[in-house]
Amino acid sequence: MLPTTPRETIRSLGIGTNIRGRSAPERPMGPLLQRVIMGANKMRLAHPLRKAALAMAVVAAVFAAPGQGRALELGLTPSNVVGLWTNVNEALLATARVVSNDSVWLAQVAELAPGTFEGKKPSDVLQRVTEFRTKLNRLREGFGLKETDSNVKFDGTITPSVVFLKSGEVLNGLVDWIIRNTSDQQLVSQFYTDRQIQGMTPSDAFGFVDLATRRLDQIIAKAGA
Repeated sequence: MLPTTPRETIRSLGIGTNIRGRSAPERPMGPLLQRVIMGANKMRLAHPLRKAALAMAVVAAVFAAPGQGRALELGLTPSNVVGLWTNVNEALLATARVVSNDSVWLAQVAELAPGTFEGKKPSDVLQRVTEFRTKLNRLREGFGLKETDSNVKFDGTITPSVVFLKSGEVLNGLVDWIIRNTSDQQLVSQFYTDRQIQGMTPSDAFGFVDLATRRLDQIIAKAGA
């Protein structure tokens, strides 16, 4: 049975799981993530980090099977989206450290802050997510990787749930880049933390996606991608 509440949805994604196989203190491994990793074993995805980094995209596909013909609504909120993009921004700081050891530049990237926006709708946030995806694909292609997977299907009605799941795809793509450009012992569970954030609006979510996009611009320029 698929989860029916925001908390069940977050838990089912396995957020907070230690990707190397131990449960992080914050959250146990979600049952859907366990099934995804078992499926990855069958598909012979050799590295356990890569198996788990794919989890959100695979689970997203479970939630959003093609042909549903209805709004994709899982009860997720802008606060959930902000939490996920907080993780994306943390992953971007790690990405920056892979690209360069220039301490001055790294400090400048870290010091960037979310802007203040008003009147944004989920569709505005999704558009900014799409812009981020395009730039992430540029970075990935510059390092010989394929474009970020896109598995979430929806009927055109853009809800915070759609934004969350599409955002999960780009988080996976970014974490996959980190894994492929660092040691096999790289931990990535911190990028899937279940952040207990409340009271956020689509405008707040837009600000965090915008922050990530500006950081990614800096990284692409530094990497020469």
